[in-house]
Amino acid sequence: MRTMSMKMAKPSGDDIQAAEELMQILQLIDARFGGPWANPDAGDSISELLQDGEKEFDGENITHLQTLYNNLARLLRCTPNFYGRVISGMCHVIMYPKNEILDPESDCIDLHPRFAQLAVEASRTAELEAENAALRAAQTEQHIHTAGQRLYEELRQWLATEHDPDSQAALQAWREAIAQTAPQHSDDEAVDRFAAVHVRGHE
Repeated sequence: MRTMSMKMAKPSGDDIQAAEELMQILQLIDARFGGPWANPDAGDSISELLQDGEKEFDGENITHLQTLYNNLARLLRCTPNFYGRVISGMCHVIMYPKNEILDPESDCIDLHPRFAQLAVEASRTAELEAENAALRAAQTEQHIHTAGQRLYEELRQWLATEHDPDSQAALQAWREAIAQTAPQHSDDEAVDRFAAVHVRGHE
């Protein structure tokens, strides 16, 4: 199923200037500590007012103007400085060339090409980590297999002798013999415990 993607043009210099002027207007309305108070003679949603039978906004209609002010006042009280974070964030952070967030060669709001390269590098890193984990698992499995074979052979030879299974000296000699036949490994201690239990099991 094909999905549609939407593109948005980058704001122009005039767009940014107009947005900054709008931000200044909102700052003036929001200058009072605690935010602007609503006018009790009007509602606080211009969209609801126009949906209730009013055809369009009328700049000469007092109710429309008071409702517009109340609408802005409610937004400014409920979410203080939202305009600064949104407008300044877009105009002076996302659009700032040195931050390398947007593609400088695109007329639309597209991510900088460096993000695609970072994604490739992250994918390759994940692949290498998975390969290393698989290699370590295979090496551990091989070591356990080798240790098991070594243990079986040494145990068979040890039981074929006349050593007393209760003899600590014989058990120590058997441990030393195993230690000399294979390099030290994190699994050796577990193999040693296994051997001690099974040797005593043949009493």
